[in-house]
Amino acid sequence: MDSLILYVALPLGLLALRTVYHLYFHPLSKFPGPKLAAATFLYEFYYDVIKSGMYIWEIERMHEKYGEYTDPSISTIKARGQPLIPHPGPIVRINPREIHIKDSTYYDEIHAGASHKRSKDPKYAVAFGAPYSLVGTITHDHHRFRRGLLSSYFSKRSVVNLGPSIHDKVDKLIARFEQAHQAGDVLHLQLDFAALTADVITDYCYGWSYGYLDGEKGSRSNDLVDAVNGLMVMFHINRFFPFLISIFRNAPPTLVRWLQPHMADLFDLKNRLRQQADDTLQ
Repeated sequence: MDSLILYVALPLGLLALRTVYHLYFHPLSKFPGPKLAAATFLYEFYYDVIKSGMYIWEIERMHEKYGEYTDPSISTIKARGQPLIPHPGPIVRINPREIHIKDSTYYDEIHAGASHKRSKDPKYAVAFGAPYSLVGTITHDHHRFRRGLLSSYFSKRSVVNLGPSIHDKVDKLIARFEQAHQAGDVLHLQLDFAALTADVITDYCYGWSYGYLDGEKGSRSNDLVDAVNGLMVMFHINRFFPFLISIFRNAPPTLVRWLQPHMADLFDLKNRLRQQADDTLQ
């Protein structure tokens, strides 16, 4: 019985000590924000996983609520009987290890130039499940190397040379608008503009186009849009449960499609591109 109590009390005690550290002794403890968000990731988990990516709006509310705070460094002014000057609070603490900044004057500090190296947070980079992509590259130097391999591909000259292909697809989109206007049909503009984007990108990057602008396919559905939306849903989950990435990647395709059909569409695209790369090398 005593050992059982010890097994229960020890984790609870460690959790209590960790909470106290996050609230009062952590380097970020001086920044304003909800105490619950500072103490545990459950606050963020609720809004991003349970409420499907709504934490960004909760962060906006935090900035409104904690918009001003008193700088502890000027407490001596109060001791001298002078009024305590409120400082603007563009920074709020959104979880135990992160702050969020809402102030354009911090832009150059955060997005520093080549003289200051900034690596990505591994917790965010791995959540995309694409370690060999630019978005999944963590270190500054490695990202710079990979980006350099693609710089000429997206240079101004390369994009200008893409003009005729873009104009052709824009003409198809305009024709669709005119046809819908004459018929009095309702267009799903999100899908139609996504069809234009998907056709341009796939044609330029892969040498073939999905053809969403041809016929009525793009007006009814767009599996690339669905795949990206599914990816963002899984992104929030993967941040808290990164082991799910390996499970989905190694699971049978039929199981993945049943559990997360939108993600299965993305995996199908990756498999097609991988096969295309293999065929090119042969």
